[in-house]
Amino acid sequence: GFDGRRYHLLEMQFLMFGNVTVERSVRHFRRVGARWREVREESNLEQVFADSVLFALRRHHARRRT
Repeated sequence: GFDGRRYHLLEMQFLMFGNVTVERSVRHFRRVGARWREVREESNLEQVFADSVLFALRRHHARRRT
């Protein structure tokens, strides 16, 4: 934000948007090769969280190796 003199960093975090979407959805999309495929099954929040952490760690590790 800018108050007319200085810039300020604003941060907002919303936890419920992502969790509610995962917990209430009856389908999701999964990337298979270069394509996205619809998967008609409920998501598991704990699995989605764990997969996200692993993805981030692998990506970070790959960047450090180059």
